[in-house]
This record gives sequence, C-alpha cells and structure tokens, in this order.
Amino acid sequence: MSPCKLLGASTQQYRQNRLINLKFGFFLDGVLPSRQFRGMDFELTNYMENALHTAEISANRGEVPVGAVIVDSKTGRIVATNGNQMLGRHDPTAHAEMLAIRAAANMVGSQRLVDCDLYVTLEPCPMCAAAISLARIRRLYFGAFDPKGGGVEHGPRIYDHSTCNHKPEVYGGLEEKKAARLLKDFFASRR
Repeated sequence: MSPCKLLGASTQQYRQNRLINLKFGFFLDGVLPSRQFRGMDFELTNYMENALHTAEISANRGEVPVGAVIVDSKTGRIVATNGNQMLGRHDPTAHAEMLAIRAAANMVGSQRLVDCDLYVTLEPCPMCAAAISLARIRRLYFGAFDPKGGGVEHGPRIYDHSTCNHKPEVYGGLEEKKAARLLKDFFASRR
C-alpha cells in the first residue's frame, strides 16, 4: 500500500510532504528513513543535477530525455550514470535506469546493489521499477511523476505488491520542475 493510501493523503499532499522532507530534513508523513537529510540538500540536488545533465545529453541524441545516476551510499561516489538509448541501440529495454543498473552491477561485481541509491529524472516505468527491486537498490529518488507510464506512484505500483521482495525507500519530486520542463520542451519540439 502506498504512503498516500496509508495516511489518507492526496497525491498532491504526498508530493508536498516529500519535497518538504527533502528540503528541510523533517518528516510530515511520519515515515522516518534510516538517514536524516540535514546538511545533505546539496548532495541530493547535485546527484539529480547530474541525472538532469545526462538527460539533456539523451535529448541531444534524439532520445526521450531521461537520465539516471547510481551512487554508492557509503562513499558518495557515483558508480554509474546513463541516459535513454532505445533509439540508438534499437532496444526497447535500453531505459536510463536499466543501463545504469547494468553498468553499476558490472562495476561493483555483483547483481545486488544493496548500498546504492538511484537518482532518475522521471518516475520509473514498471519494467525499471521491477529491475530496481531485483537489484536491491537501497533508495530511489526521482524527479517528475509519470501518471501515464509510471510504475512506482502510478500504474501498477510495483512496490505495493505483496510479491515484491525488496521495496526501496522512494522519494519522488526531487527537482521535479526541472525534470518536467526538460520532458515538456523535448516533446514540444517534436510536434
């Protein structure tokens, strides 16, 4: 069950609470993650800025502008970064998250990324959400919400299923306006 349903909050209230949680380090929804965010605003924003930059590179290649960054939570080191490459690779599974997970798994030398956090500019689709769970990613931070194709807060809500073995901590709306603007500008230029 999603935090919205548990707390009786609307999606808009949930988003506002999450943004306040990330910006100010206190938690309106009563869910305390294992690590406080005080003093980490710059780090969170910096990683998402890196993902946004990667998304811009994807847009310049004609790909849908989505970027993903995987960070080692213990050292703060970026392990992998990638953008969408579905057109370039002729591969419908070449989403930014999938490519970043593959690269991080190769870098770490394990299929489990338990000490890693994923920053992505758009709410992951159901395929990517399932891959994030299988990779045992610790935390998922995403920018823009995706009511049509999302699989975390929208659509099938992969992590709400009882059959989902690993549920990462999810924080949506980080740099949401920038991520949404990048996508809107990209699709407007295609019309």
